[in-house]
Amino acid sequence: MCFRVKEVLDAMGKDLGRNLVTLKVDGGVTVNDFIMQTQANILEEVVERKTESEMTALGCAIAAGMAKEIELWNSLEDLKDHVRVDKRFKPEENVNEYRKRWEKALHKSLDWVNK
Repeated sequence: MCFRVKEVLDAMGKDLGRNLVTLKVDGGVTVNDFIMQTQANILEEVVERKTESEMTALGCAIAAGMAKEIELWNSLEDLKDHVRVDKRFKPEENVNEYRKRWEKALHKSLDWVNK
């Protein structure tokens, strides 16, 4: 999973013409420190996890509240106090050898069926 994320971000960076600085993550898998540290190592960039693990659900609730003019927050800026950084994972290990093995395995899997 971590290598696939890297491939997607590399493609996005190529299209945008600039590199990633920090990957901000949420969702169920992000509670796993080992996976988040592995992701930071593979990306060779900081991975930042927020205190709220389900940002999509929170965003939907906020958008619905704003659409109905429920004034829990006056602006999106007010939300910064509610969604803080839980942990930053900085690259700690060079994973070039792992990356080479991943690319080799991926290359082998592309033509494994005889036609």
